[in-house]
Amino acid sequence: MKTRNLILNVLLGTMASFASIQSHADDESKVRFSLGTGVPYFLNAEVGSYSSQGGFYLQVGQSTDTGISAGWERVVSDNQKHAFGVAVGAMGIKSSDKELDCDDDSTIIGCVIGSSFSQIFDRKSIYGLGASYSYSLSGAYQDAGWKLRLVAGYGEQRESKENETTASLTLRYQF
Repeated sequence: MKTRNLILNVLLGTMASFASIQSHADDESKVRFSLGTGVPYFLNAEVGSYSSQGGFYLQVGQSTDTGISAGWERVVSDNQKHAFGVAVGAMGIKSSDKELDCDDDSTIIGCVIGSSFSQIFDRKSIYGLGASYSYSLSGAYQDAGWKLRLVAGYGEQRESKENETTASLTLRYQF
């Protein structure tokens, strides 16, 4: 756990440094904030440095677990609506698949109820590395407006320590 946090902190620090360099190198870079919703994180907040060439961002998602990710994207179209990139951090969530001990017949109803709640609320973030695609529904990549992002990645689930593939989808408004 400590090693993963250290690696994540180093990667986030490196990306923040590159974002700072990018913002000084490109006079058109703008710091923007966005709020949105998505799957699996139903509440998303993001801050980033965006330009006509691409951008860096830090995103926090909230579901039954909180996930933090950072990414870099490069605009790939003339109309500045499409961008591809890489992301590190929370890629999605998954149930830890913990089995409850339900051997005692006198507690079978409690065990069924407990198992149901466990499947709903025992979902933990998968931290790893992924690829992203962003589409600007209104305006260019760096402008205010509605944005859609799909991230697909591979990483380790926090509770079970199993490696998983996962994806997330976010619809947000960039201010």
